[in-house]
Amino acid sequence: MRRGVSKNAGLAILAGLLVLAGCVAGRVDMSVTGYLNPKAPAGPAGGKFYVTPNDEAPNQLLDAEVARKIEAVLRGKGGQIVSRAEAAYVISYDYGVGPGPTVTRSLPRYQPGEVATVPVRDASGRVVWVTVTTPGRTTYETYSQVTHRRWLIVRVLDARKLDQSNRTEAVWVGDTVSIGASSDLRTTLNYLIVGTLDRLWTDTGEALEVSLPLDDPAALQLKQVSQ
Repeated sequence: MRRGVSKNAGLAILAGLLVLAGCVAGRVDMSVTGYLNPKAPAGPAGGKFYVTPNDEAPNQLLDAEVARKIEAVLRGKGGQIVSRAEAAYVISYDYGVGPGPTVTRSLPRYQPGEVATVPVRDASGRVVWVTVTTPGRTTYETYSQVTHRRWLIVRVLDARKLDQSNRTEAVWVGDTVSIGASSDLRTTLNYLIVGTLDRLWTDTGEALEVSLPLDDPAALQLKQVSQ
């Protein structure tokens, strides 16, 4: 007969799964890599940007929303959102969600000892009844969870070279990946956009581990753009 999981054990299991899913204590964890073209110097904080939509996006409403959110973050950093003809930089972007790794872990479950009354002989040989507590024991249960890979790529392109030769030259690229339990890309993108554009014009040299709380002010502001 299978025993039910106690409330404390259930909470421990949930906490363990949240750790595995990259959502520790209400956070969104991500890995951000920034690439800067050494032949194209980084632009000014107040640069002129044009965010180009993905005309073939399967969900054009979501895509337009992502563009507005990128624009909102750029404005917050002093950037100017202008027409294509006025832009010094053209921003393109891609995003998506797919299957992540299945995470498996053994979590401890403590079972306290039991109180029992047992007969023992005292020093005179008489049988007396005493109350004892048996030792507790720890067992381990294995839990598995399917995670999701949420990703975002933001490219900053040189608009002048794009106009002159129709050649795409990236000035900066931000590549961000997050592994987590939620497949809600619309919400997760708020955090990925903030985490990515916080490294704008930065060559990180390696993947940086970034963790944003669910109540991150910048991400919550982007949520308002969805409404």
